[in-house]
Amino acid sequence: MATGAWWLIAAAFVAAALAVVLDVNRTTLHPYYRAKLSAAFLLDAEGGVSPPLKLSAVRPERTLFPILNCALNVPGSKSPAMRGRLSDVFSLTPVSIGSALVGHRPTADWEKENPELDLAAAMALSGAAASPQMGLRTNRLGSFWLTLLNVRLGIWLRRPSPHTGEGGKRPDRSRFAGPRLPFLLREFTATANESLEYLHVSDGGHIENLGVYELLRRRCSYILAVDGENDPAMTFHALTNLQRLAYIDFGIVIEADLDDLRLGGDGFTRSHFRLCRIRYPDPERPGSFETGYLVYLKLSLTGNEGEFIRRYRFDEPAFPHHPTSDQFFTEAQFEAYRSLGEHIGDKLFLPAIVGPMGRSSRLDLAEWMKALGRSLL
Repeated sequence: MATGAWWLIAAAFVAAALAVVLDVNRTTLHPYYRAKLSAAFLLDAEGGVSPPLKLSAVRPERTLFPILNCALNVPGSKSPAMRGRLSDVFSLTPVSIGSALVGHRPTADWEKENPELDLAAAMALSGAAASPQMGLRTNRLGSFWLTLLNVRLGIWLRRPSPHTGEGGKRPDRSRFAGPRLPFLLREFTATANESLEYLHVSDGGHIENLGVYELLRRRCSYILAVDGENDPAMTFHALTNLQRLAYIDFGIVIEADLDDLRLGGDGFTRSHFRLCRIRYPDPERPGSFETGYLVYLKLSLTGNEGEFIRRYRFDEPAFPHHPTSDQFFTEAQFEAYRSLGEHIGDKLFLPAIVGPMGRSSRLDLAEWMKALGRSLL
């Protein structure tokens, strides 16, 4: 037999073996990213890295209720609702995980099917910015090259079956359980859909970058959103995208006057934030609305920042809108963004805007929002 034939047989054998044993989740950058985020943010009382914490173990009565937003990538979906979107908002909370497209199931059911799905993994998925399938930005050519170069922060999550959970049993996971080579091929070709055993999940910003969508679904009365995306021309893509999704999906109208946040001729804005009205349709009274409020903070410079920030802007004209690809901040760069955040936060509590509340050590959220409304609307 010719040497070439032996090489073909060997290649076929290797491919068959990989198809059986290769877990494509383990070849992604997700484990590295998860470990780095865990070391940076999930610390114990002594400042060491906290042991893995399941999302279902978070006790909302003892802390803020976390909603981690991701994108469910389904560019191969036949659903009319996904036409043009290629993805759906996928949320993870201590109570349930899922999306409108695939439904929500108890978090414990998802954790049973995905043993490595914990709080650190959910954080890493929520920030999985680089992925072959990227929600609204998915395209076949980009998917091919990102997969080939293994620029893959998103992973495949095994969906709970209808029999997972109370009373039902799903077949035991084999030693070779996990997404195999066919799922990697779907990343190459951008053909994931919602009917597969495994669902492809990546950064929530791939569909809605403010993380407000799920708060609107819950009809929250008071919302504060920080828009820190790369937007040097101040086009407000994140907010206008949210307005579109909110109206199409829920009939919710976000009224936003952004004139004070637009760039002037000197490159500065007149403000760092605006207060927007949210009109929630009243399901019991057609044509009527309930009102909520959204404080929208935008990375911007007004010209009254401290000397350090002014000097840093002189040295770095891109500040405060460095590209997302810049993941290696210098000490000065990190301090510039921290200082700007502190400066903007201080402005939200100026006595000139919120009255005596700005000097109080205690804050009532509703009263603070009303005080902002009296000054800004």
